[in-house]
Amino acid sequence: MSLWQGKAFPCVWCAVPKPKTGVGRGAKAQPIETHRLRGNPSHKALPPAPTHDTAVVVVHLDAVPPVPAWCDPYGAQVWQQLWSAGRRHLSDEHDMVMMCLLVEKLQVCQALRVWLGTDVRNRWYTTANGQTVTHPAVKQIEQADAQITGWLQLMGFPVSDRARLGLFEIRVANELDDYRRRNQKPSNLVD
Repeated sequence: MSLWQGKAFPCVWCAVPKPKTGVGRGAKAQPIETHRLRGNPSHKALPPAPTHDTAVVVVHLDAVPPVPAWCDPYGAQVWQQLWSAGRRHLSDEHDMVMMCLLVEKLQVCQALRVWLGTDVRNRWYTTANGQTVTHPAVKQIEQADAQITGWLQLMGFPVSDRARLGLFEIRVANELDDYRRRNQKPSNLVD
């Protein structure tokens, strides 16, 4: 007992090591394109910026894939809006299935919202034993909204997800690229 001077346990704050929580020290990593726009302040090696020659697909901003026949008017509007918004990073070949699933799910949600109406009382009902419960359509809408949010993130609609997924390789056709290619000075390097 003389070691701890009459105390049964040593002081907690000096004897028990603090667990590592995974909190990083310093600045958080920035997306590559943000880092490039800031002029590469850390001077680390960055992958080359996508150019006309290295892009996966070169697309035109006004070229939106045709609306599928199964789309209702709301679905057609969403189709046009999503393809227009994502034209800089979506590919007609690679993202078509996910876009079809997304628009179809949005149509189902919209139909359920219209069916429920604007009256808040339609969102609950009373069972035979007197309990008030949430209507199953409300739960379906909530689950579909979570699924839609996940699909939008997979398709890179938030900027942070585009950077995380590396979806900067698809570029819009640009007249400046043609100009630069025509006026490029020949290299003096010998292979």
